[in-house]
Amino acid sequence: MGIQINVLLFLAKTDPMAAQALCDAVRQHIDDDNLWVYYAQAPLLPAARSNDLTNAGCAIDLPKSRLQTSVSGQDEWMQAVALLMQLEKEGSSPAIGAEARHLLETIAADDFSTVAQSPPLIYQNDATGTVKRYYWSKNIGFALWLRLYFASLHAPSPACAGSDAECRANE
Repeated sequence: MGIQINVLLFLAKTDPMAAQALCDAVRQHIDDDNLWVYYAQAPLLPAARSNDLTNAGCAIDLPKSRLQTSVSGQDEWMQAVALLMQLEKEGSSPAIGAEARHLLETIAADDFSTVAQSPPLIYQNDATGTVKRYYWSKNIGFALWLRLYFASLHAPSPACAGSDAECRANE
């Protein structure tokens, strides 16, 4: 799935008709196992590109079942991506901003020990392969934390409910 997303985003810039054809094919087969070979246990990157797909004219609802992972330590990263995707959309709520700030604090605790102990799983090799391999990235963990941090800066605070312009100016 991640590979198809990257190809689709490339085509969106270079060959929009081919991008649309690939988008239609991906939509039709979004839940097929063969699209998720490298991301069945590591859906972080496909989830993180969902807004990019929408912005490229190919809004795809990734199946919730595909955005789950049984790999220990990945729940916080999947939550970070979900919050980031919500914050990058128009009209994020104070509750989302507060949840993001809480998660940022959790990940940053103890000198970012979460990043060191449970970095994001970015993909795994084919589960039918003779050797099981998993690919983790501390750098993606730090990059995701930074993206979430900057996105959360623009989220309204829970204390700033409504359209109080003075409250927003003080954030």
